[in-house]
Amino acid sequence: MAATLHGRSGAAALQPFVQRQREDVTVWTNAMSGSLELLAFFLSPMMRDSLRLTVEMNPALILCLLLYSDASFKWIGVPSPDGQYWMAVPFAIVCWWVVDQRDHSTTYAYMIVPLSYFRHFSAHEQTYIAQVEMVALVSALYSRPDLFAGRHVIAHIDNATALSAIINGYASRPEMAQLVNLYHVARAALRSVFWSAYVASKANLADIPTRMERESEIPAGIPQSEFVLAPLDWDAFTLVEWALELMERTQALASAQGAQSDA
Repeated sequence: MAATLHGRSGAAALQPFVQRQREDVTVWTNAMSGSLELLAFFLSPMMRDSLRLTVEMNPALILCLLLYSDASFKWIGVPSPDGQYWMAVPFAIVCWWVVDQRDHSTTYAYMIVPLSYFRHFSAHEQTYIAQVEMVALVSALYSRPDLFAGRHVIAHIDNATALSAIINGYASRPEMAQLVNLYHVARAALRSVFWSAYVASKANLADIPTRMERESEIPAGIPQSEFVLAPLDWDAFTLVEWALELMERTQALASAQGAQSDA
């Protein structure tokens, strides 16, 4: 089943149930609900006729879109509301950077993750670097789906946990599993073919904007896109709605880019 669902996307839909076979419990979990939703998406009428049963193994002869994504994370101290003590709060910068091998054009986007966004993540973690690394990757597809639609893409990632999650199609933390689902649904909805590759941080273009001390290294004249955070509210949308919104955003952005070119 996993092999037929657009790469290894099916693994995300099946893994919680495979794990359940080894567990002596009968409680239904959110992971199982999310998995069923992903499986339903790939078997839905909108996707049934476009599932890829084969995939090119070597992108060497294809002019690809090169995607670099990265994030930085740390805890910072801020005054409490009453000013009586200091509180540790999460602070992260996320970035994606795209280079098109067809015409050598490039664009990038980055932003500081709003503090309210961290409420979507598991509580009491020592670090959220894997989560924000995944957010950077998925948000690239959400910010500029028009760039990725119908393209072959090589995604460069310097975080082993995030890379493992998208390759295996599953992650144990609920928010990571949701981000993996969003990633696979996005690339399927956009009819994109993705390869994923590890890249050292110093060779990752997206690493530059995530480090405040390196901001001066950003070359002048590179157009900057708007960074739009991927939605993580399970109650606000379904995976089918996410795919439809991506398609609508693709058309709207493509039309806007075309209008700018004509002008």
